[in-house]
Amino acid sequence: MNRILHTAKHHTLLLLLTLLLPLASVAQQIYPVSLTTQLAPPYSVNLADYAAPGVEQLRIILLQRDLTHTGYRLRLSLRVELNGRTIIRTSPGYYPAPIAVEAGVPTLISGSQLLDYLNPDAMEFSGYSREAYLRTKALPEGAYRIAFTAYDYDRPDVPVSAESAAFCYLAKAEPPLLTYPFQEAKLPNQPMQHLNFQWTPRNTASPNSAGNTTFRLELFELRTPGVSAADVAQSTTPIFSDETERTSYPYGPGQPLLEADMRYAWRVQAIDRSGTDRFRNNGYSELYSFTYGSQEPNVLQGYGVDSLAVVTAPPRNARASWAATPGVDSYELSYRCVGFDTWTIMPSTGCQLLIPTLAPSATFEFRIRARKGQQWGDYSELVNFTMPTPKPVPPCGETTDTVHITNTVRLTEIFPGTTVTAGPFEVTLLKVKRNANGSFAGEGYGILPFMNAEMRLKVKFTNAVFNTSFQLIAGSIPVCTNYTPGSNAILGLDGIITGGGGTGIITNGSGVTTVTLPDITIPGTGSITYNPADSTITVTTPDTTITVSVVDAVAADQPITVSDGAGNTFTVDPTTGAVTQTTNGTGIPGLPTGPLAPGTFSDERLSVAFTAAAGNPYAFDPGDSRYSSSNIMWAEYSQLTCGGRAYPIPFQLIPVGQTATIKAEVTLRANGLDLGKLVFRTGAGATLVATRDGSIFQFTLLAAKADEGYDLQALYPKTGGGYELVGQLRVVSYTPRTVRVKLIPVGQTVANASGIGAELNALLKSFGVAVTLEVGAPLEDKSWDLDGNGQLAVNDKGFFSLLTDEQKALCTVLRTAPGYDPTTFYLFVLPAQGALQGDMPRAKQMGYLFGEPSARTVAHELMHGVFKLEHTFSSTYGLAQGSTTNLMDYPPAGGQGGATLVKHQWDCLFSSGVVIGMFEKEEDGA
Repeated sequence: MNRILHTAKHHTLLLLLTLLLPLASVAQQIYPVSLTTQLAPPYSVNLADYAAPGVEQLRIILLQRDLTHTGYRLRLSLRVELNGRTIIRTSPGYYPAPIAVEAGVPTLISGSQLLDYLNPDAMEFSGYSREAYLRTKALPEGAYRIAFTAYDYDRPDVPVSAESAAFCYLAKAEPPLLTYPFQEAKLPNQPMQHLNFQWTPRNTASPNSAGNTTFRLELFELRTPGVSAADVAQSTTPIFSDETERTSYPYGPGQPLLEADMRYAWRVQAIDRSGTDRFRNNGYSELYSFTYGSQEPNVLQGYGVDSLAVVTAPPRNARASWAATPGVDSYELSYRCVGFDTWTIMPSTGCQLLIPTLAPSATFEFRIRARKGQQWGDYSELVNFTMPTPKPVPPCGETTDTVHITNTVRLTEIFPGTTVTAGPFEVTLLKVKRNANGSFAGEGYGILPFMNAEMRLKVKFTNAVFNTSFQLIAGSIPVCTNYTPGSNAILGLDGIITGGGGTGIITNGSGVTTVTLPDITIPGTGSITYNPADSTITVTTPDTTITVSVVDAVAADQPITVSDGAGNTFTVDPTTGAVTQTTNGTGIPGLPTGPLAPGTFSDERLSVAFTAAAGNPYAFDPGDSRYSSSNIMWAEYSQLTCGGRAYPIPFQLIPVGQTATIKAEVTLRANGLDLGKLVFRTGAGATLVATRDGSIFQFTLLAAKADEGYDLQALYPKTGGGYELVGQLRVVSYTPRTVRVKLIPVGQTVANASGIGAELNALLKSFGVAVTLEVGAPLEDKSWDLDGNGQLAVNDKGFFSLLTDEQKALCTVLRTAPGYDPTTFYLFVLPAQGALQGDMPRAKQMGYLFGEPSARTVAHELMHGVFKLEHTFSSTYGLAQGSTTNLMDYPPAGGQGGATLVKHQWDCLFSSGVVIGMFEKEEDGA
């Protein structure tokens, strides 16, 4: 049961803002003891480090506020959450020595005093094995909530404080990245020995190890031909090692002399000065080898690039320029955000480049090198540049400063991804082309402040003119206020109410892998091995051997995926160690670099239909025509058309960090076709490696970046050359969500809680949602039953109230009961009342179930309360009740009801709409 007032599509944002009402305040229970949890960096992935003598990072402060007692004997209970899921808690039966507190006197617990509570023998593990923790001495990486609650020592079930938590992100830092000499470099002999080893630290943005790191340089001789550098480093001692706090080491005449034509290997170890293990791979970098005194250096000598400079190109762009180097063919500019590993590379034949849409206030580092023939010169010195903080745009209703434009020099070239300004507003261009008259047409999104956040509004323009400062100087960039079929619908004004804005956007970026090795090419599946003992993968090429830890992916039950610099990707089964290649980086002759336009589609000779393969646990949306009467839902599907026939492009959901298996079935309409020539390719240009059984192909797809997606296209050669589009699928990815839910019996037992929980998680897993389901103690307080009839009063809910007085009273009873948690969603389980199964108002914390609940009913109500979804038959969507198999539809009489959601609803799960308080009001409800 959930009714809202439908807001007309053309109401302005100002009207929406005036309708919003503040949330009701939530009453808090008063406990006799105040407990505060404090956690300060540097953070450690090993809980035992916080219990070392003298360590003050984790502190518990206790204060007895009840002055009627001279003191309490307490025990603490620890709870550790990873990404919203409890993985460790103190065993209920564990009783260390009591903690004595006195009235009004603060008590500090830290260091060795926490040893009893951080001992693995005192902990219960859930979703993360004790064995893995004891073996690795480390927690999986992720967002953590470390919470403590004080309990009466003599009454073990009685909490005497509220739970207090500290938040942190636990992660080991990456070891250094070697920059010079690079792999297999050939260095010339010099009259006086001088070699400057250089590396880039990758922990500069870490609160755990930045500023507390030393580096140890190790140098090995490779005297035996054919022996790998890794074997030498493991079996011999280095000929030279030294420590430094700098990120370079000048190796001169005072160090051991290097022999001409001798191969050497070197590596750098990052060491935390406190002695704590804060780095992956024990802090060791990769091993690089080089030949000293070679007569054929592969470094282009004398062709360095000078005077690299970076300046702002408002509003969110930057422009890099450098001095020309005579005699070179081209340049390669690299940049990355400080603290991140991956470099973005931009080639150029000129002496300047525009870098589009960099994050405001972030610091980036730039470098450049020159190329002549097949040889590269040295990288320049790093140049750091901080993007300015943009001036905030005033909210709707406030006066904006007039924008004075003095630059009238027209921009002649602009690329997708560039951010421009239209008046005081910023607009990021996703598609853009130049018109014959020099203006531009395209699509993108504008950024508008809304409810203390940035809302992305879809824009489309046909005749815009920009100056060289990226300002709109002629034409207009209108906001799309209506959804139209075929659009990706970033967010129209309707999306502020229905949700789904700013997520599920097709950007055609590369799939995201567990391990990215951009500097090598992996020869094949035989080059990758998995070691289950320490959860590492080893990649071997003719030039190097690289070992990488994947313990976090294994602990999170994620597939292991590996990509290289040539566009090849592989999946590794951690159960069997089997390696499968999923994409091939080799280009296909005659294929353009990007996705083919839908207008190139033809089904005259053959067509390809995509479906989820058996065992694919994630949601697949085929574009069911039953949703075509809902403009908002149907707007998500672009159409492939040919000869009057239309095929909506389906969607596959893959949560971030996961993979999914897809089946492609070919329908032939002509003879003599060779299906071996059929190509499956992503929008980023990666060719999929598929298995084939007759006319059915099967392959594994990677997740995209969070809130983004990519196209998968089936292409077949044309008779006269080139390729035509014969089928298409879209993949979208979202960051998984975990929700805590507690069932509260109110005169009704819950007979099968474990079964409901398992079925509920199986249902919601397909959407990237997990639920931690518990059953609370029965609620014995009957004060909510105002008329004394033993039933909860539920009415048809008029225009200005969604809850009856008894529902409000029931919420108040629970909020004032011991153990109430404002971050948990609650569902009261009451005796059956006719045909009524459940009720949870949108965006509310508490809901109601009647009779023995089913997993589908629980899921349906959580979609209302947690994710703010509406019924498919609401006036917003306009579908007929019972016409779909949707989870948010009511089944026909006697029917079971479906459990599907469509792509628009997926977006809403991860970017909820705004619920207007005047029309959906719980008053005292949370």
